Amino acid sequence: MNLTPIFSGGSGRSGTTIIINLLDKHESFKASLPREIRFLTDRLGLLDLNYVRPYPFELSIRHILTRSALMTLRVTKSGKRGLFLSRMQDYWWSTEGKNGKPRGLVQSIAKNELERILEEFNKSPKSELEKASSQLFFDIANSQISKPGIRYFGDSTPANITNSQYIKQLLPTSKFINMTRDGRDVAFSISKQPWGPNNPVECLEFWKKRLLSGVSALEKIDRDSWIEIRIEELVEQKRDETYTRLSNFLDLPESIKMRDFFNSTVNVENMHSGTWQFALPSPHQFNARYSEILKELSDEGINFIKYY
Repeated sequence: MNLTPIFSGGSGRSGTTIIINLLDKHESFKASLPREIRFLTDRLGLLDLNYVRPYPFELSIRHILTRSALMTLRVTKSGKRGLFLSRMQDYWWSTEGKNGKPRGLVQSIAKNELERILEEFNKSPKSELEKASSQLFFDIANSQISKPGIRYFGDSTPANITNSQYIKQLLPTSKFINMTRDGRDVAFSISKQPWGPNNPVECLEFWKKRLLSGVSALEKIDRDSWIEIRIEELVEQKRDETYTRLSNFLDLPESIKMRDFFNSTVNVENMHSGTWQFALPSPHQFNARYSEILKELSDEGINFIKYY
């Protein structure tokens, strides 16, 4: 298999999607549709089918117990593989997106092609489950590629980084882009989303934990397999230097389409940095907690840049 999987990730709202959209403009790169394919890192997905993963920090003890009970019940009824196949043809195949339109693998693969791939996967014996799971990923990736010369297939699920050691075990040639961003911008943006805490200060704690769990996961894989990109540096602080570092990481020759997208779209105007300063009722309290978190991260060996 000559296709190399590229996984961007980190804390949500840190540029995980824009970096894949940028790379997608290169002639050697194909971004997944949807951008977050879900069936790999979601609960009951390919990683859970092959490995035992801890529950993420985002879940309370109550949620963990409830989910564990439900998962045990569902697995008992249909088996882990049967449950995975069911979700592949249901939730991961098509769900309602933000704009009301279908979102999922329905965006990129015909249903009969998906059924063919799943049928082949289901023929594999339990002893070859890991190999079959890897093959399934590449079959779905290749089904989205319609032109020659594609070397990379990219996905932007934020949880990719915290699961990098498991992804690397299943897909050994994988490379990772750890996207980071000023925690205040991340926290303020997360507070506006339906999937995170509503309180911006609580979102700072969320950002800190996601950052630490990502660092912990990346320490378990070889250093040549990942790169950290700070979105502020890509957009403004070290713009050309960071763009070149990203291109060199993937050995991408210069591309006019990718460069044009970088110049027109990956810019300060589209980043909305520092909005929290005038949008929050207590920005000083928020900033004070952020400064404390930077000190706590420094004590953990993570020196995170404060941009404002």
